[in-house]
Amino acid sequence: MAVTLAAIGRLVGSTLRGARQMEQRVSLIQAANSLLFNGMPARDSLMASETEGEAWGHRWRMRVGPAAVAPNPAPENSRWTPTRVDLLVKGPSGAAIRLQTIRLQRASGQ
Repeated sequence: MAVTLAAIGRLVGSTLRGARQMEQRVSLIQAANSLLFNGMPARDSLMASETEGEAWGHRWRMRVGPAAVAPNPAPENSRWTPTRVDLLVKGPSGAAIRLQTIRLQRASGQ
Protein backbone atom coordinates (compact mmCIF):
# COMPACT_ATOMS: atom_id res chain seq x y z
CA MET A 1 0.00 0.00 0.00
CA ALA A 2 2.87 2.40 0.78
CA VAL A 3 4.41 1.76 -2.65
CA THR A 4 1.09 2.49 -4.34
CA LEU A 5 0.65 5.74 -2.38
CA ALA A 6 4.22 6.79 -3.23
CA ALA A 7 3.59 6.13 -6.94
CA ILE A 8 0.38 8.13 -6.84
CA GLY A 9 2.19 10.97 -5.06
CA ARG A 10 4.91 11.05 -7.75
CA LEU A 11 2.29 11.03 -10.50
CA VAL A 12 0.38 13.93 -8.95
CA GLY A 13 3.62 15.88 -8.45
CA SER A 14 4.73 15.42 -12.05
CA THR A 15 1.26 16.37 -13.30
CA LEU A 16 1.30 19.59 -11.26
CA ARG A 17 4.79 20.47 -12.56
CA GLY A 18 3.66 19.84 -16.13
CA ALA A 19 0.56 21.99 -15.67
CA ARG A 20 2.66 24.81 -14.17
CA GLN A 21 5.13 24.67 -17.07
CA MET A 22 2.26 24.76 -19.57
CA GLU A 23 0.74 27.80 -17.83
CA GLN A 24 4.12 29.59 -17.92
CA ARG A 25 4.54 28.82 -21.63
CA VAL A 26 1.05 30.04 -22.50
CA SER A 27 1.62 33.23 -20.50
CA LEU A 28 4.92 33.87 -22.33
CA ILE A 29 3.31 33.31 -25.73
CA GLN A 30 0.40 35.61 -24.91
CA ALA A 31 2.76 38.39 -23.77
CA ALA A 32 4.94 37.95 -26.88
CA ASN A 33 1.93 38.05 -29.22
CA SER A 34 0.61 41.19 -27.54
CA LEU A 35 3.99 42.87 -27.90
CA LEU A 36 4.32 41.89 -31.56
CA PHE A 37 0.83 43.03 -32.50
CA ASN A 38 0.34 46.01 -30.18
CA GLY A 39 3.80 47.10 -29.03
CA MET A 40 5.69 47.15 -32.29
CA PRO A 41 5.94 50.46 -34.16
CA ALA A 42 3.86 50.94 -37.30
CA ARG A 43 5.28 49.52 -40.52
CA ASP A 44 6.34 52.92 -41.86
CA SER A 45 8.10 53.98 -38.64
CA LEU A 46 9.94 50.70 -38.03
CA MET A 47 13.67 51.40 -37.84
CA ALA A 48 16.80 49.67 -36.56
CA SER A 49 16.69 49.88 -32.79
CA GLU A 50 16.75 47.98 -29.53
CA THR A 51 14.03 48.58 -26.96
CA GLU A 52 13.13 46.89 -23.73
CA GLY A 53 10.57 47.17 -21.01
CA GLU A 54 8.11 45.36 -18.81
CA ALA A 55 4.53 44.43 -19.57
CA TRP A 56 2.08 42.09 -17.85
CA GLY A 57 4.77 41.14 -15.33
CA HIS A 58 7.14 40.03 -18.10
CA ARG A 59 10.46 41.64 -19.03
CA TRP A 60 11.04 41.97 -22.78
CA ARG A 61 13.65 43.13 -25.29
CA MET A 62 12.99 43.81 -28.97
CA ARG A 63 15.74 44.22 -31.58
CA VAL A 64 14.88 45.52 -35.02
CA GLY A 65 17.38 45.52 -37.85
CA PRO A 66 17.97 44.65 -41.46
CA ALA A 67 17.19 41.09 -42.47
CA ALA A 68 19.89 38.91 -43.96
CA VAL A 69 19.14 38.72 -47.65
CA ALA A 70 18.95 35.33 -49.34
CA PRO A 71 21.33 34.48 -52.19
CA ASN A 72 18.76 35.96 -54.59
CA PRO A 73 18.27 39.55 -53.35
CA ALA A 74 15.14 41.53 -54.15
CA PRO A 75 15.23 43.46 -57.41
CA GLU A 76 16.40 47.08 -57.33
CA ASN A 77 12.87 48.34 -58.02
CA SER A 78 11.26 46.34 -55.20
CA ARG A 79 8.72 48.28 -53.14
CA TRP A 80 9.44 46.33 -49.94
CA THR A 81 12.46 45.88 -47.70
CA PRO A 82 12.59 42.97 -45.21
CA THR A 83 13.26 43.96 -41.60
CA ARG A 84 14.15 41.39 -38.94
CA VAL A 85 12.45 41.56 -35.53
CA ASP A 86 13.86 39.56 -32.59
CA LEU A 87 11.76 39.47 -29.43
CA LEU A 88 12.87 37.97 -26.11
CA VAL A 89 10.28 37.71 -23.32
CA LYS A 90 11.13 36.54 -19.79
CA GLY A 91 8.43 35.62 -17.31
CA PRO A 92 8.41 36.22 -13.54
CA SER A 93 9.55 32.61 -12.99
CA GLY A 94 12.62 33.06 -15.20
CA ALA A 95 11.21 31.09 -18.12
CA ALA A 96 11.87 32.75 -21.47
CA ILE A 97 10.75 32.60 -25.09
CA ARG A 98 12.47 34.05 -28.15
CA LEU A 99 10.55 34.87 -31.32
CA GLN A 100 12.05 35.93 -34.62
CA THR A 101 10.06 37.27 -37.54
CA ILE A 102 10.45 39.30 -40.71
CA ARG A 103 8.37 42.40 -41.27
CA LEU A 104 8.14 44.07 -44.64
CA GLN A 105 8.28 47.82 -44.82
CA ARG A 106 8.10 50.18 -47.75
CA ALA A 107 11.43 50.80 -49.41
CA SER A 108 12.71 54.37 -49.15
CA GLY A 109 11.32 56.57 -51.87
CA GLN A 110 8.09 54.56 -52.26
